[in-house]
Amino acid sequence: AHWFLAQGLTAAQLASSAVGLGADLLFTQVVFNGALATGSGPMSARQKEFQSISVTDFLNANGKLAVGDGKLITDGAMTNGSHVLNTATSFSSADVGKLVTVPGAGAAGANLMTTVASVASGVPSLTAAAGTSVSGKSCYYGTDNIVAVDAATNFAISSKYGKVWLPPGNYCVSRAVGTPIGYAGNIKMEGAGMFQAGFTIMGTD
Repeated sequence: AHWFLAQGLTAAQLASSAVGLGADLLFTQVVFNGALATGSGPMSARQKEFQSISVTDFLNANGKLAVGDGKLITDGAMTNGSHVLNTATSFSSADVGKLVTVPGAGAAGANLMTTVASVASGVPSLTAAAGTSVSGKSCYYGTDNIVAVDAATNFAISSKYGKVWLPPGNYCVSRAVGTPIGYAGNIKMEGAGMFQAGFTIMGTD
């Protein structure tokens, strides 16, 4: 997992002269890392620079809001040619469609990144079969949040917000997270704190 450790500003900190904005600023339903600050008056570009929007307010490709539901199992095993992921962890029908990475189970020992196709009696069957037999592997699985993360980042850029906020949780993504090509601004990705919020880039070790 790739953890974001920085703490975001609170409403009190934002209104404080300590951050150079003055104590007389007024806000219109601005979310400060999960807490709603109410008041009146328009937001200036300087105010927006210190404000964050939450990635969990944006939809994934499945039409559902982003969710930090990534989990780790440490006993993953697969047999070459089989779709079954063997583990003591019991899966459920709610896990169907989630991303799974099985290190070393791909062709020629590459990492296998696929999705949960079905679950029978707690045992998951994956969309792709193993290309290499493996056992005792640490495997992450969870919802792919890359569409929501991209949407949040693009919204922050177009609306001139300074930060994209990651609430507590482990957010799986199917590729590395980055700002769009050609963007020259300074969007920051911030999390709830050390080991409380972060990304797991699926398909990587």
